[in-house]
Amino acid sequence: MSKDSMTVRIQRDDHGRLRFHVDGKNRSEAELQAFGRQVVDKVSQIYIYNRVVTELKQRGIEIQREQVGQDDAVHVYVRNILE
Repeated sequence: MSKDSMTVRIQRDDHGRLRFHVDGKNRSEAELQAFGRQVVDKVSQIYIYNRVVTELKQRGIEIQREQVGQDDAVHVYVRNILE
């Protein structure tokens, strides 16, 4: 993953945890950390979204609609039909 001469490498360690490494020529430590945090946040959001949607489907809960807010928050509207 790259942006403006910064690159993020994502790897799994021996324990299965994700490791993020950010590189960038002529970039300050603060810039690299900020970019790394953005990537970690986005990857986390995607992972959590996929887990929630998968769990909802497994439980038979119908997703009515989804909406992404201006702050990139994802809103999932559901309807649970009780038997």
